[in-house]
Amino acid sequence: QLPILRIFYSGFQMVGLFFALSGFVLSTKPARLARTGDLASFTSSLSSSIFRRVWRLYLPVLPSTFLVMLAAYFGLLYKDLSNDEIAEWIPIVQGDLLRQIWDWMCFVFWSLMHLLSLRPFTAASNYGAHLYTIPWEMRDSMILYICAAGLLTLRNWPFYASIVGLMVYFYSFYMWDATLFVGGLAIARYAESATFFRVRDRSRTDVLAGGI
Repeated sequence: QLPILRIFYSGFQMVGLFFALSGFVLSTKPARLARTGDLASFTSSLSSSIFRRVWRLYLPVLPSTFLVMLAAYFGLLYKDLSNDEIAEWIPIVQGDLLRQIWDWMCFVFWSLMHLLSLRPFTAASNYGAHLYTIPWEMRDSMILYICAAGLLTLRNWPFYASIVGLMVYFYSFYMWDATLFVGGLAIARYAESATFFRVRDRSRTDVLAGGI
């Protein structure tokens, strides 16, 4: 249905767009502070962002997946055994509640918090099929903040050369998600630079107009 229009609202295309936008949004404030030369606020902002990013990503999903775990244990989730695609995304029902909680904890640790794995899920049970991007977002956010700390204070040509090199490096290891996040950092730097020059040129024009 709607084979062309679906590109704009469905599938991995929107996931990729979301990653690029995430990289841009997370980089906007550090890029602005680096441009103004306020290094104290720049480092403080990065430190605060790193700390808050963990809670912003995991605080909503932990209680929601815990409720899914309870629903699975008490038989409230639909499971069509004849449909392997549906059964794959339904948690495995354990024999008692403590084992079910342990199974959920394995999912949280080995899937949601397994930042070094290129696979979305590695645990036996899946308590949130739609959460497969959470570990990628967490890992890519940390990569982004490291790149921002090390590169945003550079001049334009070494900054963009480093960004291109990092994007090629990440993509060569099939880390397309990190490639898009770092690309968002480059867009944020360009947007802040363009805004700075537009404001500076406008201020010069106002001064000349006032003198005339």
